[in-house]
Amino acid sequence: MNKKIAQYSALAVAVAAVLPIACKKDKTPTNSTDDPNITVRNLNLTVSDVDPTKRLSGPAATQSFIDIDNNGVNDFSAIVYYYKYDTNNIDLYSAIIDESSDTSNKVTSYFVSGDIPMVRAKTTSQIMESTTPAYYVGYTALYAKYNGDVTYNFQNEFRGKGDKYVGVKFKIGSQFHYGWMKINLSTDGKSLNIIDVAYDNRANTPITIGAR
Repeated sequence: MNKKIAQYSALAVAVAAVLPIACKKDKTPTNSTDDPNITVRNLNLTVSDVDPTKRLSGPAATQSFIDIDNNGVNDFSAIVYYYKYDTNNIDLYSAIIDESSDTSNKVTSYFVSGDIPMVRAKTTSQIMESTTPAYYVGYTALYAKYNGDVTYNFQNEFRGKGDKYVGVKFKIGSQFHYGWMKINLSTDGKSLNIIDVAYDNRANTPITIGAR
């Protein structure tokens, strides 16, 4: 894998090589909420490192799709990639990626090293709206070791930190909606769980992170 993991194009190439897990439309019932304008769904969608026996001849990743509003259109995908060439050469990352055709769906994010997008955890007191920094792809963790040297080690917000919230912006038809995901990344970084997803049914309406 190219060691300059920096921009979406590099991640997209890796994703294109992935054989996605077959995913059916999620039939999980909608959770009850206090606000009738907000739809919350419990997914408990876990994306984990593939069976190590499948990694003996080369890199491999697992991928699952996230349909926030359950309308049959995939809004994002969650990916976990892991390959250990040997003890001195390791690639491990997890990411959330926009699945729209025009890169309009975004997840709260910030940049490290100038151009590497990382997902930003949000608190339940914060608002997701049009001015919230967001990008159409983001790593929840990124670790790489090359010839014994750690070349990337960005994983402070999620790895082993329990349940965390992230804000999302996505299209339903031609209109933008705002929402959030509750996610959990395992301590070893090899299992990413999308626990709950939520969005405001009203287009272009800001949402409080964690609101129900």
